[in-house]
Amino acid sequence: MTTRRKIYRASGIILFSLGVLLGMVLIAVTIWTDLEASFFDSALASQGGESLKGLRCPVLVTSSEIGTVTATIKNPADKPVELRLRAHITDGFVMLMREVNATLQLEPGEKKTAEFFVTTDDATYHWLVLVRVRQFRYSPLPTRQASCGMLALDVSFLTGGQLLGLAVAATLLGLIGGMALWSAGNWPLNRRAQATVRTMAALTVSLVVGFLVGFTGSWLLGTLLFAINLLLIFEIVRHAVQKSGDLTSVG
Repeated sequence: MTTRRKIYRASGIILFSLGVLLGMVLIAVTIWTDLEASFFDSALASQGGESLKGLRCPVLVTSSEIGTVTATIKNPADKPVELRLRAHITDGFVMLMREVNATLQLEPGEKKTAEFFVTTDDATYHWLVLVRVRQFRYSPLPTRQASCGMLALDVSFLTGGQLLGLAVAATLLGLIGGMALWSAGNWPLNRRAQATVRTMAALTVSLVVGFLVGFTGSWLLGTLLFAINLLLIFEIVRHAVQKSGDLTSVG
């Protein structure tokens, strides 16, 4: 193997590993924040109700911005409705919360969005902003509620959206660039190298799906994808160890 091919291969492994590490951290953050939010405000949660599927939180909120939590609701009834919503938001401590109320007047078939604003000052443990929103019953619409969480960061020069965009871009660059360099360093690919590339590609797709699922707040499905990613990482490491063993034997 030439020196250039060795450099490509080593650089590819390092770059891909960094992409995997960053991607797994991003998915873990989305799982952790929404899992914590599911336990937040247990008194309101115990009142039950259907799931409020239109609740959305940003993944990250920084000290340079005011984050916006949205609850989008559609009126499927054939008559106007006036919906009351109540949001409970952490207020610096997990046992403290502030309450924000909103009212949406919806015509038949109309969809509207209520907004609730948060900052890093709302964070509990200095890291987590947790929100639970309840839509009160208005016949024929049932009571609904949902929760979501955000990671609060003391970053004064980027918004949460900008920081998340950079992190996702860096992850994809590491994954795709690392896979391309590793393939170039092992070209032409034998059967085992082809299997490794396929596993790397599967891990890349799984991480992207994990981002999308995590951003929607489905921490259960996100946890399943996290476990699948761990299995794929193990498979890549196993292939790498076997290849190293083969090279050692040849030497």
